[in-house]
Amino acid sequence: MKKILLVLFITILPISTSVVQAQSLELMTFKDQWDQNHELDRKTNWLVVSQAMESGDIVKDAFNSLSIKKPGDYGMIYIADISAMPSLISKFFALPKMRDYIFPIGLIREEGELAKMKLPLEAPEKVAVIALNKLNIDGAMYFSDQATFETFLKSEVLK
Repeated sequence: MKKILLVLFITILPISTSVVQAQSLELMTFKDQWDQNHELDRKTNWLVVSQAMESGDIVKDAFNSLSIKKPGDYGMIYIADISAMPSLISKFFALPKMRDYIFPIGLIREEGELAKMKLPLEAPEKVAVIALNKLNIDGAMYFSDQATFETFLKSEVLK
């Protein structure tokens, strides 16, 4: 009975994990919505990635709820792929809105830039969190709702 409940619990939990092949990332610099640089470097433990508006909203709402103003203070960098967004929309609507956020977002503006990183990503509507150890990928988790993402942040990142 316990095994059945455990399997049932795991199957309905809106988080997934992925076993990834040993992979190393390169040092990278991302400009945020205020044109400030943010480094993906050997001190980065967590890379948070959003690829769509849905996943960006999950990150935004969780960061606001937890008052995360400087992800770097927790060994974390947040990047968002906005390359598919038309330039007029990003320039006149999206970026001004993002400048009201309390936290920086490393922006991927060029198509294909995220793919070059060869990250273990799932569906764009999920928030991807890549665990890093000196730029080596240790694993990846995917979140499809704010509550589960917040719980993860509280238990693993903000501790």
